[in-house]
Amino acid sequence: KNVKMSAIDKMRVVRRQTINGKEDRLEEYAAHAKTMSDLEEENSDLNKLLCKLRTISTWKKTGMRTFYLKREARLREQLMKSEREKLELQLKHEQDVVNLKQDNEAKKTAALNTEREIKSLRRQLDDKKKESERKMQILNKEIDNLRVEAKKPANYDMIINELAAKEEKTEK
Repeated sequence: KNVKMSAIDKMRVVRRQTINGKEDRLEEYAAHAKTMSDLEEENSDLNKLLCKLRTISTWKKTGMRTFYLKREARLREQLMKSEREKLELQLKHEQDVVNLKQDNEAKKTAALNTEREIKSLRRQLDDKKKESERKMQILNKEIDNLRVEAKKPANYDMIINELAAKEEKTEK
């Protein structure tokens, strides 16, 4: 019986401790619940604040993206315009070079043609000069012959007419 009584006493002690423990635990649970509620409320407030900050950040990013996209578009447009102008200048320069080469070729050709023409005219002039000199020699011989004949009195009229005709030829 002693063992039985001692076991019962121990059970009573454990029971008292359990009952007292339950009350302590309830108070502890209530304190935890209050802390939990406060933390949940703070968490909710922080989540709202975080949502607002995300919204503001998204607006700011959108505004910045729009600003930089517009700026990029303007810069791209300027770049395209500059490249177009550069290409036009290159084409104009190339056309000017081609035109200058063509002009130079035309001038070289004209100069060569002029040189050939000058040489041809000089040859012609030399030929005419030689021909004139030859004719002058012939005429001088004829004039000398006529002078010799003119010294003969019978042929004066005929010689004068021939001299006049030959002088007209030399003047032409």
